[in-house]
Amino acid sequence: MKRYILLLFLLLALIVCLIPLLSACSDASDTATQATDTSVSPATTPDVESEVDTEPQTEAVTEDPYPNAISPEALGEPQITYACQDDSVLKTYQNQTPEAFRNLCDHYLKNGYDPYAVSTKNGNLFETYVKDGAFAHIYFFPQKNELNLVTSETAGASLPPKQPTAITGDHPVTVTQMKDAAHVNGMGYIIQLADGSFIIYDGAYAEQTRPIYNFLKDAAGDGDILIRAWVLTHSHNDHYPTFRTFSKRYADKVKIEHVIIAPIDPETAVAHGGDKYLNTEVHESIAAFEGAKTVYAHTGMTFTFCNLKMEILMTADDVYKNGNHGNYFNNSSIVSRIYDDNYSALFLGDIGMRGTDLMEELYGDYLQSDMCQISHHGVEDVPLHFYERVKASILFYPCNLWLYDQTERHWDVRKALEERDYTKEILIAGLGEYTRAWGTTFDTDAPLSMPDYSTS
Repeated sequence: MKRYILLLFLLLALIVCLIPLLSACSDASDTATQATDTSVSPATTPDVESEVDTEPQTEAVTEDPYPNAISPEALGEPQITYACQDDSVLKTYQNQTPEAFRNLCDHYLKNGYDPYAVSTKNGNLFETYVKDGAFAHIYFFPQKNELNLVTSETAGASLPPKQPTAITGDHPVTVTQMKDAAHVNGMGYIIQLADGSFIIYDGAYAEQTRPIYNFLKDAAGDGDILIRAWVLTHSHNDHYPTFRTFSKRYADKVKIEHVIIAPIDPETAVAHGGDKYLNTEVHESIAAFEGAKTVYAHTGMTFTFCNLKMEILMTADDVYKNGNHGNYFNNSSIVSRIYDDNYSALFLGDIGMRGTDLMEELYGDYLQSDMCQISHHGVEDVPLHFYERVKASILFYPCNLWLYDQTERHWDVRKALEERDYTKEILIAGLGEYTRAWGTTFDTDAPLSMPDYSTS
């Protein structure tokens, strides 16, 4: 009996000792559970996605929009380097491709130049870019696999506005060949634009200054005389003296915005029968007109004046750069065309056979125009096949009747043009001041309309 009582006592003592130990283990277990349970309160749940980037970060890469751009230096040494008479230089690269042309254009785009004008003429590619005062004019002749680059650090500032302020108007658009009865030759043309402003080609001898001013005054009516562009085709004294005298008499009565020239170097000009006016004195004449800018034209450039465009088809750059000018100064003439979507007038200046042969090679049937000023007063060596490319309905002859009728001076061409079905009018400057409306057309069976000699 005593044995059982002793065992019961020991069992009770053991239970008393175990109770604190079990309680401590329970507390420890609760503490451990709380330490690992992070979902106790939503307010303390960390935003894992916002604090921890589970994806590796990579820098944004901007794709090069001009991956194939090439600098002029990448083309190698040019086969021809020609110093133009502003501060520009023409470089010609032979055995090139349209891709090289495109990649060179991309070079200037990549370097912050803005497109000024883009055109394609009979497959020939022309693009002009400007940046501040600089420009780059790039053109490609696929017939010759020839890539050309004209660059200037200053001449871009004088280019006509890419988008003219006036693009239309109510004035009839006309082309006028000025009368010159006092000389056997001489050349003066006035185009009036839709806003009433003017483009003038040459002007002829100094005696024509007053008639041209009076014409402008009458045509402008109550408005101011605004000349958008005065083109001086080359430095011969039957072409520019009116402009020189005009600058001395009427600079305070008219506004001229641009004077377009393309001179060759003065020594070559004098050696080949021209003079230095466009290299030296012309700048004084231009300066007489407040705000007037000198524009140096290059082959393939395109300008916009109100409702019409002017494309420069040929300058001395491409005739003179390789010596293919025949020692004939008239081949330095600017050849240009005024046009819109439906009509065109071609102005040849005094360009000779070397120049027109090159134009035929490059432009082919693209030369076709509605009006054409006959080169060098109709008395020199431009071949008939060139005019047959042009196929103009209206032919302007800047000469008098005596010179037109000289049978020993290219009469075969004049006679053939009289007989062509597409020739509808032949207008001779010595016989009258002839104005034709822009868009003038003729019935297919209209007879040749020659001036009435009896009234001359």
